[in-house]
Amino acid sequence: MEMIRNAIARQDGSGLLLDTHAFDTARLPVREITREMHRALTERYNIGIQYLWIAEYAHHQQIDSLDLCIHIDDKAYLPATVVRAASNIDNDAPEMLFKRLSFPILDLSKPEMNAAARKHGFTDILNYSWFCHNPTRSGRPCGFCGPCRWTAEEGLGWRLPLSSKMRRALVDRIIRKVPGFRLRRLIRERTDPLMRQLG
Repeated sequence: MEMIRNAIARQDGSGLLLDTHAFDTARLPVREITREMHRALTERYNIGIQYLWIAEYAHHQQIDSLDLCIHIDDKAYLPATVVRAASNIDNDAPEMLFKRLSFPILDLSKPEMNAAARKHGFTDILNYSWFCHNPTRSGRPCGFCGPCRWTAEEGLGWRLPLSSKMRRALVDRIIRKVPGFRLRRLIRERTDPLMRQLG
């Protein structure tokens, strides 16, 4: 984030980004109603734990419209569209989890964002953005985590270095030949961290 801020400032954009405000989720009190909404959403959509934290942060900070950059290919796209379309969401609906959030780029895909960055001359800044959950020791994308796979699936596979793609392809080819879903999952759980260390 510091590199992004400095790169924007170098392009005569000083002051466009405010200082980063870090908040430890361990200090964030989470209401049971929020946990229930998140649980219900995970039964219908493939969404992560971060949305529970973001919703509670917005609630405790009394923020009514917190920008969240969910995009059209995002795993949380469907619940976000429900919230944006509904003028009055039932208080018991799981989508209430997103009630205090706004979605400025919901209708954009990653390739469209990349095209806009290229058109306006800030592709280098966009490329500072981070997506990998488990970078290698050298700081490269692991190629194994959900965001790495989704980045490739969403049309930005070029952002993964060749070494990440090769490790992923090798492990996938070997694991595919192992009989039984549980055994394949166990091998993947043991192999992924090791392959990341090799990066």
